[in-house]
Amino acid sequence: MTTVTNARPNSLWIVGEDCPPRFGCYGDQLARTPHLDSLAGRGTLFEYAYSSAPVCAPSRFSLITGIPSESHAPANEMRAVAPLPAWMPTYPEILRGVGHYCTNSSKTDYNAAVDEHTVWNECSPSAHWRDRPEGMPSSRCSTPSRGPESRRRCPPCASRPP
Repeated sequence: MTTVTNARPNSLWIVGEDCPPRFGCYGDQLARTPHLDSLAGRGTLFEYAYSSAPVCAPSRFSLITGIPSESHAPANEMRAVAPLPAWMPTYPEILRGVGHYCTNSSKTDYNAAVDEHTVWNECSPSAHWRDRPEGMPSSRCSTPSRGPESRRRCPPCASRPP
């Protein structure tokens, strides 16, 4: 029997850069990824995912705005700062507007004029969903590592550790 509730779900968005889907949950017989496999078994596993750009920062722009970076120049360029018009909210702003506590533990290079401290409730290596008020749903974005493109091109972001 399925129980339907009106509770708002928590969400965890794990962003993997420069990694193909070589995980057990995607059928790779050699992969040993028990924690990710368990999480995928309890949540939503996206079997078809596409990147909106071939490098990290323009893709990150598309992820946070929902807008293809090539339609909002200079966001399609590496190391750009595109202005964000008032009509273009970011997804954390939308989620915060409906009562979610939004955290980001790492990357903030969105190729846009985004102030991560106004977009996210918490944005730092120590940001944690457990810091949210009791009963408030949480939405977390986590990018566990720096991919090769970031290591080559990105200076240390705002003195945060990689």
